[in-house]
Amino acid sequence: MSTVIDGLIGVDPVLGRIPVRVTGHAGPIRNVTGPQPMDHPLTAFGEVLAIHADVVRDTDVESFLVTLTELAGKYEVAMGKAMVQTLSEVTEAVGNVVDVEGRPLSWDHFLDALEMTESTFDEDGNLEGMRILVHPETAKLLQALEITPEQQLRYDEIIRRKKERWDAQKRPRRLPRKG
Repeated sequence: MSTVIDGLIGVDPVLGRIPVRVTGHAGPIRNVTGPQPMDHPLTAFGEVLAIHADVVRDTDVESFLVTLTELAGKYEVAMGKAMVQTLSEVTEAVGNVVDVEGRPLSWDHFLDALEMTESTFDEDGNLEGMRILVHPETAKLLQALEITPEQQLRYDEIIRRKKERWDAQKRPRRLPRKG
């Protein structure tokens, strides 16, 4: 059943990107290191699964799958809430929060947030894996915004600097020695 539930959650665009791992400890997880570390307990998810005896006796696969799908949906909601709560606490702790202070949302706020984040690049030098998790209402506001030429230049400059930092931290290649 856990394989089916993991598979159903695996289609979620955010939660599906989180690898499923079995842990050998009971926690906590250190999410922030340094002088002010932040630990989070492992999140336990539980739900009572009730399957009517007739479903088992009649081998009613359809009803069983409906029950599993409902269970996966509940698990997905609980997992999403836990993830958002943990991300909120961690981003606040490390200072990666942009407070718009009551001003209307703009691309400048997005660019401020982009400057705070770590970025990775693929072998061709393209930005990879950047995911933005925002409230659905915020997503609608962001989609309605148009980026100005100045903001596009700022975005390009941010990405250029991030690429330079990425390249600088990569291990230099070593050529084989002759003889």
